[in-house]
Amino acid sequence: SLPELLMLLVGLRDGDTHGKGVMEDLNRFFGAQLSPGTVYPMLHDLEEEGFLEMRELVQTKEYAIDDGEAVRNELHEAMTQHLALGMVFHRALDEFDASDD
Repeated sequence: SLPELLMLLVGLRDGDTHGKGVMEDLNRFFGAQLSPGTVYPMLHDLEEEGFLEMRELVQTKEYAIDDGEAVRNELHEAMTQHLALGMVFHRALDEFDASDD
C-alpha cells in the first residue's frame, strides 16, 4: 500500500513535502527505508493520476494533495481492505490456537 501511505504522508505534512521528507516519515513511522528509486517514481505516478500536485522549486520538488476527495476515497478503500485482511489473520490465529489444544 505504498501509494496510499505516500498520499497519507503528503496530506499530513505542513509544508516541506519533498520526497526526502516523505522518505524520512516512512522510516520514522514504519521503519521502512525505501530508496529514492522506489519513492520518487511512485510520487510521480500519483501526480500523473491526479492525486498529488507537484511544484518544482529551485533544487527540489514539493508535493501536495491535488484532489482531496479522490485521495480520501483511495485511503478509505485501502483501510477497508486492510481491516478485512486483519480479520482474516485474526481468525487464522484463533484457528492455530484451537489446533494447539
